[in-house]
Amino acid sequence: MMKRLNLLWKPKEDETYPWLLKHPKIKEGLAKFKTRQDAVDWFLNFGDEVYIWFQNNEGIFGGQLAVLESENPKDKDSKKLLSIPKVSGFDGGETYNGICEEFSIHPSYLSREPYKSALAKRIPEIDFVLISDPATYFPADLEMKKRSQSSYVDLNAIKASLELKIKELEDQKNASDETINSLKEQLENKKFDFMKVEEEIEAIKNQKDQEINAVREEAEKKIEEVKAEAAATAEQPAYDPNAEVQYDPYGNPIDLNAQPAMDPYGNPYVQSETIMADPYGTEGGYLVQPEAYGQLTPYEANYGYPTGMYDGTQFYPVQRKSDKGIWVGVGIAAAVLLIILILDILVLLSLTNVAQIF
Repeated sequence: MMKRLNLLWKPKEDETYPWLLKHPKIKEGLAKFKTRQDAVDWFLNFGDEVYIWFQNNEGIFGGQLAVLESENPKDKDSKKLLSIPKVSGFDGGETYNGICEEFSIHPSYLSREPYKSALAKRIPEIDFVLISDPATYFPADLEMKKRSQSSYVDLNAIKASLELKIKELEDQKNASDETINSLKEQLENKKFDFMKVEEEIEAIKNQKDQEINAVREEAEKKIEEVKAEAAATAEQPAYDPNAEVQYDPYGNPIDLNAQPAMDPYGNPYVQSETIMADPYGTEGGYLVQPEAYGQLTPYEANYGYPTGMYDGTQFYPVQRKSDKGIWVGVGIAAAVLLIILILDILVLLSLTNVAQIF
């Protein structure tokens, strides 16, 4: 047996709560609501099997809603409730998909289960006026006999809804021609299983969504890699050809065993004794034609020997030879000759004195 209710548009009785839930054979109403959606959501939350005729906002009946337990054997233990709307044959101008959306009903599965979380948040906030106690409002003798599930189903509306979904798959190229033709053939059967067709359509959509998500994730991964590479490149200092090269005379401060860095303008061998010629200057020498790599080689002014060489990768300074050793040798030789000369003179003087004595 099923309970019966009418959902009526009564704005003249109450402008704030114009929607009235009322049994067609009982004078008093059950409750008043601000919207038609509030009225349906509130009563269906009790979990009762019910048959509701509802009006539109012009007071014209636009359809019916049958809520009853599923006849599917696998749903017997859970006592799953189906919500089956129907608008065909009514004059209110309602659409099947529009009513399914308003009352939170899946158009093919005929269930409110997919919207369970949203309903759990919304129903406690419904504003309404309770007129009668729901526990005692429905007399047993006024309940109606439940018919077969199929008799409540708006098969033509469901078929039209499925045809639109199949066309959407076809237009978006989300399924092969063979799959599309198979779905269409099932709809041609007078006793087609609309829930099975809906499941196949949902499976195709889910597969396509997974493929799209996989492509999106791969694209996002590539973008992150490019960003990381760009950030690493940005951290490196840009090459500045005009920047002055700095030389650290103390070498690498991290490596305690590092040797002092070579100063290209000094003598790396005996810096305290000899001053190197500047390979890029003209002081103390003259410049000749440019050598390889465009470098000028200076020559020593007095003897014409090069004071430095450049091989394109490293400056190898040539130490200018000192004249100090030569002059020391000349001085010693002169001193020896002078001593020999003095000795010779002394010998001659001695011989002269001896001769005079005799």
